[in-house]
Amino acid sequence: MAPKYKLTYFDMRARAEPTRMMFAAAGIDFEDDRVSFDGWPAVKPTTPMGQLPVLEVDGFKLCQSMPIARFVAKEIGMAGKTNIEQAQADAFVDEIVPLLPTLYDVAIDFPTDEAKRAEQAAEFDKDMARRLERCEKLSGSNGFLVGNSLLWCDLVLHTVGDNIENYKPGTMKSYPKLSKVMASVVANPKIAAWIAKRPDTTRPKMAPKYKLTYFNARGRAELTRLMFVAAGVEYEDVRLEREEWRPLKETSPMGQLPMLEVDGQVMCQSGAIFRYAAKETGLSGAPGWEEAQVDMFVCGIEDLQTKLWEVRFERDEAKKEEKKTGLATFVPSWLANYEKLCGPDGHLVGAKLTYADLAFFNGLHDILKERADTLEKFPKLAKVVESVNENKAVAAYIAERPETFI
Repeated sequence: MAPKYKLTYFDMRARAEPTRMMFAAAGIDFEDDRVSFDGWPAVKPTTPMGQLPVLEVDGFKLCQSMPIARFVAKEIGMAGKTNIEQAQADAFVDEIVPLLPTLYDVAIDFPTDEAKRAEQAAEFDKDMARRLERCEKLSGSNGFLVGNSLLWCDLVLHTVGDNIENYKPGTMKSYPKLSKVMASVVANPKIAAWIAKRPDTTRPKMAPKYKLTYFNARGRAELTRLMFVAAGVEYEDVRLEREEWRPLKETSPMGQLPMLEVDGQVMCQSGAIFRYAAKETGLSGAPGWEEAQVDMFVCGIEDLQTKLWEVRFERDEAKKEEKKTGLATFVPSWLANYEKLCGPDGHLVGAKLTYADLAFFNGLHDILKERADTLEKFPKLAKVVESVNENKAVAAYIAERPETFI
């Protein structure tokens, strides 16, 4: 039987498009699995190297865009007719592909600072010209980079050249032999049909850049950190000492921490931040009733944390002991209520991880540290803590995070 191919990549052309075009040219059916940037955090842990594209062939997974394209080229006879042709095709690909990441930096994910943007663009333009000039010099004059038939290196050139034209229209006209190669690619009826029906992803939405600023403590930022970690979302974790915060306080929107910066926009208030992060990471629960239940649990956990912090920060020893006594009565009652409401599957709500589970795990951290048997009479809640502990990303983060007072 013919192999079953599944190609997984973002909903854009870039590093997966030469492979898609090869499948189209060869008339090979394949599953074109396109992952949104919002959906990527959930998919990332399932990939062998934590990146895309991934090609699955009869259950076997192959990573890295060029090994994938090279494999498919050999499978369908587009790698080159001889060893020397294959080596020449590889040389063109190695010369062209490095333009892709920097091209996306200057054309899409560019710096907001105009001076930096201009500097970055100027450097890219020089590198682009050098590489295209070398390819123009070495290219065949018959509409193909190598040999006398369409090879995978021609499709790579078309993909990169197409993006260059989106960046600076008319650029490829300065390279007549390369322009002829690009024309040969679209002259292939099957590739032309693919291009006509493929999604228009000229200006893809880039993943947001997150910067979370708080003190060097768990406190009111830890739930958001745990969400980013559990979802595999990259973020900048800025931890300030008290003396570092004082000069920055007046420049912050509300004069307090935490702050979450998203692509240059700043958000304050821990509750607003973690609810936003929950939606961004897909951990807020299903819309409607489940989402409301998650919110209910988290609000209750905040009540518990407030009582814990009141004890921690009380300086009057008599009052501290009084609050400890009250807390000792409150916690078992609070846990009993949560045990009744908790789901049976290792999650407070639903059948998969939500930020309510992470909030509970975080809220119980200090209690369980002092008394490991606290959840002995609450098996469903103990299962929630166990489920979070089993998350490899969370476990790795906890093992490495700084040990702090709260």
